[in-house]
Amino acid sequence: MAAEGKARVVVVGGGIAGSLLAKTMQPHADVVLLDPKDYLEIPWAELRSMVEPSFAERSLIYHRDYLTTATIVTSSAVNITEQAVLTADGQSLVYDYLVIATGHALTSPGSRSERIKEFQRDKGKIESSESVLIIGGGPTGVELAGEIAVDYPEKKVTLVHRGPRLLEFIGDKASKKCLDWLTSKKVDVLFQQSIDLDSLSNTEKLYRTSAGETVTADCHFVCIGKPLSSSWLHDTILKESLDNKGRLMVEKDLRIKGYNNIFAIGDITDIPEIKQGYLAHKHALLVAKNLRLLIKGSPNSKLETYSPGFALALVSLGRNEGLAQLPFLTLSGCLPGKIKSRDLFIACCRHAGRYLLGEDPAAVELPRGCPRDEEQDDDLKVALSYADKRSRETDDDALVLRHWLNKYKSVAYDMEDTLDELLTNAMIWKNSQCMVKLFFSSINPLIVRITMSSKMRNIRVKLDKIAEDQKKFPHLPLATPTGQDSTDKRRETFIGHTDEIEMVGREREKKEILIKVLQNDGGQEISIIPVVGLGGMGKTTLAKAVYTDKETNIFDVKAWVHVSMEFQLNKIVSGIISHVEGSAPANVADLQYLKSQLDRILCNKLYLIVLDDLWEEGWSKLEKLMKMLQSSGKKGSKIIVTTRSEKVKHCTREEWLEIKNSNILDTAKDDDEGILKGLLLSYYHMPPQLKLCFMYCSMFPKSHVIDHDCLIQQWIALGFIQDTDGQALQKVAMEYVNELLGMSFLTIFTSPTLQSLDIEGSIFLEDLLDSIFNMSTLKNVEGTFPFSLSDEVDAGNSFLPTSSYHHFSVESDGMQPPPSTWVPPEPENIVFGQIKGVGPEFYGDYGSCQKLRIIGLFSMDNLEEWWTTRSSKQDNGLFLIPNLHVLYACDCPKLKFLPYPPRSMTWVVENSNHVLPEDGFGNLTSATSPLHLYIGHAPNSSEMWRRAQHLSSIEVLILESIAGLRTLPEAIQCFKSLRRLRIIGCGELETLPEWLGDYFTCLEEITIKTCSMLSSLPESIWHLTKLKDLEITNCPALLEKCHGEYMDKIAHIPEVMFQ
Repeated sequence: MAAEGKARVVVVGGGIAGSLLAKTMQPHADVVLLDPKDYLEIPWAELRSMVEPSFAERSLIYHRDYLTTATIVTSSAVNITEQAVLTADGQSLVYDYLVIATGHALTSPGSRSERIKEFQRDKGKIESSESVLIIGGGPTGVELAGEIAVDYPEKKVTLVHRGPRLLEFIGDKASKKCLDWLTSKKVDVLFQQSIDLDSLSNTEKLYRTSAGETVTADCHFVCIGKPLSSSWLHDTILKESLDNKGRLMVEKDLRIKGYNNIFAIGDITDIPEIKQGYLAHKHALLVAKNLRLLIKGSPNSKLETYSPGFALALVSLGRNEGLAQLPFLTLSGCLPGKIKSRDLFIACCRHAGRYLLGEDPAAVELPRGCPRDEEQDDDLKVALSYADKRSRETDDDALVLRHWLNKYKSVAYDMEDTLDELLTNAMIWKNSQCMVKLFFSSINPLIVRITMSSKMRNIRVKLDKIAEDQKKFPHLPLATPTGQDSTDKRRETFIGHTDEIEMVGREREKKEILIKVLQNDGGQEISIIPVVGLGGMGKTTLAKAVYTDKETNIFDVKAWVHVSMEFQLNKIVSGIISHVEGSAPANVADLQYLKSQLDRILCNKLYLIVLDDLWEEGWSKLEKLMKMLQSSGKKGSKIIVTTRSEKVKHCTREEWLEIKNSNILDTAKDDDEGILKGLLLSYYHMPPQLKLCFMYCSMFPKSHVIDHDCLIQQWIALGFIQDTDGQALQKVAMEYVNELLGMSFLTIFTSPTLQSLDIEGSIFLEDLLDSIFNMSTLKNVEGTFPFSLSDEVDAGNSFLPTSSYHHFSVESDGMQPPPSTWVPPEPENIVFGQIKGVGPEFYGDYGSCQKLRIIGLFSMDNLEEWWTTRSSKQDNGLFLIPNLHVLYACDCPKLKFLPYPPRSMTWVVENSNHVLPEDGFGNLTSATSPLHLYIGHAPNSSEMWRRAQHLSSIEVLILESIAGLRTLPEAIQCFKSLRRLRIIGCGELETLPEWLGDYFTCLEEITIKTCSMLSSLPESIWHLTKLKDLEITNCPALLEKCHGEYMDKIAHIPEVMFQ
């Protein structure tokens, strides 16, 4: 029975194609795999296993090891009806969808253990023989001859082939190279001769060929083609679908002709192509995609179609050499040998399930020993966390740790770059429209396999060295009993009643706090006074100045407690008691005992308590503390809380905007290092993902204003926002924005035209960001920093950016592009100043910017052109910027990308219409496609919309402050995949077109803000059945109708918000 609510997919055949399809469909359907074997055999490893049976331990994979939720039936299919597959052991497997993947007939045993024993017998037969006869000169015969000739050079090997040359499916030149190699290994090759297979026996040592020659051999191996496993289909409903060669005839979507729910993949299909493993992979992945579409109810027109692949021959010749036949190119020797012969793709097939997850086995080989020791990895993680905290100190040990930490982070960048490069190459290869050209490029899978293996091996060596260095540091513990490091005590604050506090320039703020501390609150029992600000801004100093002031002596009890990051209620209450009584309470573990002692010392007394450096944001814990403090003491008692968190302030009972908004930075203008340490405290304690989002903001100029939704889309495009507990990425990102707002790194922007903007409006990037990103300590900690050049820099200057810099900034007022020597070979984040053009020299002589993810261009009136290829004639092949995630162009009215712009995922275009593609993207290949488009602060023009049509794949469209826009242009009707539409500040917008509901059928969210002249919604909004959210803000005429006559029109929308 199929799982409830899931379609059942039965896959007949557990070879390369069938196993991959079954694995891929596991999460989407109730999958049944029918196979006479209990294992998957990687066929290209068979011949190596014959001379090295231990190799089979890696090349034979139990079906149960990768099919964790599917049903595995170990039997053969004997019949197919319209509803079920009948098996040899009498079972009936009902199906909704059926996939035939039986390939060629095999004689392998059904048990994995028996198959390994078979390989052991083959090896014994070879070792006990002095001469070996191989019948067949195809890939199997040639590779077996190579394996035996290399592993047993003393044995005489004879190969008999009925054809005129070896490997007849490839070119003459490749065939000749193969023959020359076998001859050099003393293998005798007899052409245009055959052996009568019926006359073969295990005892006969003399073999007569069809030409009358006699061959002496102690054993023989038959390596001729095996028949298709399709004879059983002649008695099924598919008998009319077989051609005269026994192959199943399929449509372009790989469904068997005449059937809507039965597919065929692999060798059994009649697709006119050579039957190879990597093509079977493609069959499986395409059918998996089509099955998912059909299960979702998609029409047949949406199904993917298959184009026959070209021949790509890769034949191993022993353990270290090989032969590769590529389009217009033949390679032989060690290079192809490194690609296949050494490991036969087994490492990359098995590692992390890559084979069964659908990666091309030609993509990459992980070096042996690459999987790391988990215990060592855990030790390094703990050491990294400790070193990150400890390195912020100023002693000599901290300097050593910073050096170790920088090396660690450098390797982390290398790992990120390597994985990113691998993914980029795979995406480019997948999306390419010109495969032949890619064969001659650096991302040819054969070349990538070698380079990636070398890079991964080097990373492993570096990590081992770092782990070894970590062991040399006795002061680098892997854990502490309390879970806190020793630096907590160094940061803890204490104060005595007689301490004198020196503070300059903060008398007004101190006086305001004192007024709040001393004032009568009209009967309120307890008043909580929050002091909120970034670390190092002087909150603690200000609180100390108030605490020690003589006017506070009116309080019967005064206590100062340092809370810190770890909120421990027992510790806080114990600290209050200790400060008042001068000694710690007898039982600090018993909270009830502590409560009684607190009641005793505070009973009927007026108290002032300072909770310094409070991080806890959960109201439940704070509420417990506040209840304990409020249960005793006189009315008018006060609690001062210093905190870096805006959330903590909102947990209290009063607002204190005067202190929060005061410019505390002015207190230490002469102490740059002190300010830096304070600012970095808030940065260091950010969660990793929030830190990434924060660092990204360094791309923008000072005081830049950006729509929050636009910023969020950029974060998502860059992969900074990760799914947590099933939350929508948009919601997670909004929480990040709130965090940065609460830490005062971002502020809300309001303008005369957008009076009602709140958190959902535009965000003002504080000048403070610029200060932080240009401080040397932060640069050292991160291991990267923005590199800036001006016109005064000599082109021959010896300081050049190295490849370790991941952020790069050029500021130039010149009219010529910067010399190529000024550009790091692999920049990641580039912000240009005033230049006129960026030509091909920007990329160097041969390189490209594969790592470049962000291009930010701001107020560049002179910039006219940017080349993305090396010449204007290059209309196919590769972009030189193939994996761009964000293209941000603000006030660049003349800029054009030549001959085409890169296919960025996110486009932010402000008064820079010519950045949009004029004639599409040509045939250039890229790893990305447009998903998000923001157009703002520009006049409405037909030319702008004509260019935007080439971004038809976008899913998010944001339009802001477009002058003269009275309705949406028909040109954007091509945005059929649009899910989110956001219109902001378009004061002249009068109507939304009626075609909206007919073309944007995928729309899930519509947001309209500050469009004062908009007064109607289209009738076709009824057609937007997927619309979940409608938000209308500051549109008075439209809001009036939505509260009245439009109520029925928008009743089908689950979430509607009016402001």
